[in-house]
Amino acid sequence: MKKILILVLIIFSFGNVFSDQSMVAKSSKYSRHVDYPFVKMSSDGKQLLTHLLTDGYYQLLLIDTETYKTELVKFWGDIMDAEFYNQDKIIVSAIDTSQRAQVYIVDQNREIKQVESLKGISKTAISRISIFPEGAFERDEIRVAFELYDGSTTYYNLDSPTLKVNSEFNLPHPDDYEVIGSNKNLSIRELWEGINYKIVLTKNDKDIILHQGEYISEDHLSVLGFTDKGNLLVKRSDGDKSSLSEYSVNPFKKVKELWSSDRYDFDGDRIYLANHKSIPAFVVDKDKPNVLYIDKQLKNIMSKVNNALKNKTNFPVAADKNFEKIVILSISETHPGEYFIYEPSKKTLAPLLSRAEWISSSEGLAIKEIAYKSTDDLQITGYLTEPKNKKNAPLIVLPHGGPTARDYARYNPMVQYFASLGYAVLQPAYRGSTGYGAKHFESGLKQIGLKMQDDLYEGVKFANSKGYGLENRVCFIGASFGAYMSIKAVADRPEKFKCAVAIAGFYDVIALLEADKEKEFYPIMEEIYGSIPEDKQYLQEVSVTNLVEKIQGEVFIIHGIQDRRIDTEQAFDFIRLLEQSNKNYLSLILEDEGHSISKSINRRRLYLGIGEFLEYVLPVDSSNKDTVKNKRQYFSLRNKQAKKAMERYYKKYDKSPRVCEKETGSHIRKCE
Repeated sequence: MKKILILVLIIFSFGNVFSDQSMVAKSSKYSRHVDYPFVKMSSDGKQLLTHLLTDGYYQLLLIDTETYKTELVKFWGDIMDAEFYNQDKIIVSAIDTSQRAQVYIVDQNREIKQVESLKGISKTAISRISIFPEGAFERDEIRVAFELYDGSTTYYNLDSPTLKVNSEFNLPHPDDYEVIGSNKNLSIRELWEGINYKIVLTKNDKDIILHQGEYISEDHLSVLGFTDKGNLLVKRSDGDKSSLSEYSVNPFKKVKELWSSDRYDFDGDRIYLANHKSIPAFVVDKDKPNVLYIDKQLKNIMSKVNNALKNKTNFPVAADKNFEKIVILSISETHPGEYFIYEPSKKTLAPLLSRAEWISSSEGLAIKEIAYKSTDDLQITGYLTEPKNKKNAPLIVLPHGGPTARDYARYNPMVQYFASLGYAVLQPAYRGSTGYGAKHFESGLKQIGLKMQDDLYEGVKFANSKGYGLENRVCFIGASFGAYMSIKAVADRPEKFKCAVAIAGFYDVIALLEADKEKEFYPIMEEIYGSIPEDKQYLQEVSVTNLVEKIQGEVFIIHGIQDRRIDTEQAFDFIRLLEQSNKNYLSLILEDEGHSISKSINRRRLYLGIGEFLEYVLPVDSSNKDTVKNKRQYFSLRNKQAKKAMERYYKKYDKSPRVCEKETGSHIRKCE
């Protein structure tokens, strides 16, 4: 079996004859999806459910909590989400073999039936299907949410005994939501229009506006959930950093502050346990992830778990209705985690499942929080992961996407992969990132391609001071917005940086904004990027389609043809511009992927492909000349494969390649 597996992996390789078995093995190990991404518990605590990759599909796995016997329930496609209802029945969302999203029920006899009322929505239009637990909103209802790529979400409320649709409604803005625990008698919603939002209390069919404001404001509030006493948990921006407070409902008034920091925003992941309407805890990231408990009973229970599982972040992910059985996820920065089941009355803590048996925590590399000053003296925080052999290690800069996002000191497979190959990895929280206060975020407004980039370059200087990336041995690798930043870096500093890898990126900022003009979130994009026509000149100047001639290092363009977030033809246009300018480039076009690379086979291709690219253009051992002698042949072969994929795209959609020409007397290009 081992020999067959190795053979398959070599076939999936980009064909680099110098890729040793170590790189093949590491790319397979770190690109692999975790097992058991979620665990749910029935209300009586007798059963658990999760999903497991089996024969190429994610299937439903059931576990008896008394005997630990497992039962696999096979579907015609991939499981996305699942919940218990009516105690021992299960509702499941899945992508069937015809690539359409469906919702099914599994009864006590493990018979599978389709929910007729929710039939047949195309997968490519959906970014996510969420199933809320029975009673999360109404007592005898289950809510299913279809989140679409246009940012809207359609909610269906199903009668739990019959699974017929009681009601449905649509929230058009991606930031619109109804707070879990709301019901017909009392509902809390956050509703957006452009850059303005309002928090609305609906009680006895009457709407009361509790609070309203703008996207960027000093008094921004978000309701995150209910406490067990019926009060509200509110994220509050009061000054530079956001905090968490408890509020009464009516009057809408602060009761007490629950969490604050002078360095970080409150950026907590809600822990929601089925069978419990209130939010009992949050995973909060400072320099490391911590758990903030709202529920005192759960806090006392978990203190005993923490004593047993030291030097890990431990938090509950499932529980019965009385906290008699609790499933714990124990994570670290070097491992995606292990599940345990804890029974407080018996004082037993038993290992349940590992999310990645193939990874050892001991071989992982620690993520260190770092800080440095940018060109205008703004402090930039970030993370640095150092390889085992630190001497003369080349540097990879990994700017996150967004830009309204951040990195965390948690397990990151791509970071661990690059570090295992011998590269130091820098993850800068450039201005415009979230999590570090209003000043840090607002200093990034309309600084796309300008001061945001400076923050990356000063990060490289910091890494240089630690001995990494010396002699310009630096490569930028990013996805989405991070892809744009990576290409901009090799255009800005061609003499300083060796290469860039762009995954699902955009290259023409104006084209990105024009494509989003009709979307609900467009006014927020204007706040962050700039607007047309007021900022057109600046947006043209920072578009890398107009900077191709400045690029000297090698670039690797990767894109999924089914991308619904960024126009795939942006990648096609940029590839043609690189070729017309005689630049060294590599390309990978994935015909069955969207904005994220999700299929196991393609994730292996992605990781191994980037590893091989780095081996050619920025090898850890720079004295090994064999690694570059076949580079031209290698690039040519891969680019031919990408061109064929592009040709199939144009033929399928009856399109012709766009022509990118410079405006008369200008360096500005427009692709039409």
